Amino acid sequence: MTETPTTSLTCAPTAKLLRQALKESFRTTEFSVRSASYAGGVSIDVHWTDGPTGTQVQAICSRFEGANFDGMQDLKTPKKHVVKGQRIHYGADGVFAHRALSVALLTKRARACCLQFGCDMLTILEQSTGASLPQHDPTAEAMICRAWASSALETREP
Repeated sequence: MTETPTTSLTCAPTAKLLRQALKESFRTTEFSVRSASYAGGVSIDVHWTDGPTGTQVQAICSRFEGANFDGMQDLKTPKKHVVKGQRIHYGADGVFAHRALSVALLTKRARACCLQFGCDMLTILEQSTGASLPQHDPTAEAMICRAWASSALETREP
């Protein structure tokens, strides 16, 4: 029996397919999909603000990973994919999801947590990577955990 040949995609076509899958799954969310080459291979990073959770997006990103990595053995092995009966090797070794929260969403969730737990509203910091609360403040750290977890309530697509 003849083995079905494997179609190998480079990183650019892999990123294009990933972008398409994200758009189909999360129509109202804008994603930044960027690839990076390094000595050990190639990866794709996906960034977005608010919208779906990291877990929801990573579930789609994982479908386009071209390799597994075993840190215990320092060993990279190719991932096998079959799409519509066709064997495919995707060009990015890893695909990583990076979610940021906007100032508006973090403020909304933090305000709700402050009301619920009877604490003073914290200062929301705006940074290039998204909104955050002051670091090294136990109240702020507890608040960000609650705000991040409860932000999943804001992820429903229309």
